[in-house]
Amino acid sequence: MSAQPAESGRDPVPTAVPESELPWRLNVARSIIARSQRFRYRSLIRQMVQRLLGPRVDMHVVFRAPDGFLVAAYPAGRGSLPDAAFWRGHQEIGPSRFLGAYLQPDDVFYDVGANYGYYTLQAATRISGASAVVAFEPHPDTRAELARNLRLNAATNVVVREEALSDAEGEAHLFQPSGHGLAACTLASASDEAAIGPCVTVCRLDEAVSKMQLPPPTVVKIDVEGWESHALEGAKDVLAGPAPPLLVIEADECLARRAGSSVAVWARALGELGYRFLALNEYAGSVRGLAEPWECPTDPGTIDGISRNLVAYHPGHHADRLRRIDCLP
Repeated sequence: MSAQPAESGRDPVPTAVPESELPWRLNVARSIIARSQRFRYRSLIRQMVQRLLGPRVDMHVVFRAPDGFLVAAYPAGRGSLPDAAFWRGHQEIGPSRFLGAYLQPDDVFYDVGANYGYYTLQAATRISGASAVVAFEPHPDTRAELARNLRLNAATNVVVREEALSDAEGEAHLFQPSGHGLAACTLASASDEAAIGPCVTVCRLDEAVSKMQLPPPTVVKIDVEGWESHALEGAKDVLAGPAPPLLVIEADECLARRAGSSVAVWARALGELGYRFLALNEYAGSVRGLAEPWECPTDPGTIDGISRNLVAYHPGHHADRLRRIDCLP
């Protein structure tokens, strides 16, 4: 099957329903699903509850996330990331809880692969400096969702960049894997069934910092659907500098191999720069017990199963703050 252009348009956004006017069945369903997030069978619980109590048609809503900001979402049947946050309360429990505890008012936060902006908005509520949150989101449709959420929250300390971060500069197409939504768009295409998305500008993070006059980051979240190795390769100067940032990274070996790399490649490269790793526990009920030391397996058969969120920290720069929030002994 040959690659086909992805749809670039979106349905018109209907009038949003505020949380206070949601049907009672929907609020009951959300409450059950949010409370089930520490259970290992939470996906099955969510599917059953949504089938029994969820709305029968698409409903555009604006809801308040646990971190206090507003998010616009279609909670029924879209399978989008705002949809997931509507039902679960958080984007992802591990990174959300960690960043909520770690971020400080004087930080500079980069959200690489910002999507609709959950982590961007979470950082914007905690960081006080003007333009101290930089969100990189290359897909124009997703960037429009991000812009809408920023307007909802009057978030004026966020800089939105349209570039995709990689290890080179130029232009490239985004690809949307077959059967996946816009959240899965990536610069990698290992399948001819992937839909060809828009052509976007590609740059290195080092160039973004030096040429675009962006403030150097102190915390970087990276979720680029397997392209992490390339994005980190383009950030060598920042990572090896006198004040290396703490990183929150999605590690998924299947996605990394689709991008022609491996989690082991970028984990080893970061290790050579002095970084160490913590794995975030998606089942933790509080910050205590949220993170545990992690080393990348050397057995290829074990690497195949990696799919989790990691914190990459430099002991000489980040250990004290990690101890203060009970993420290091």
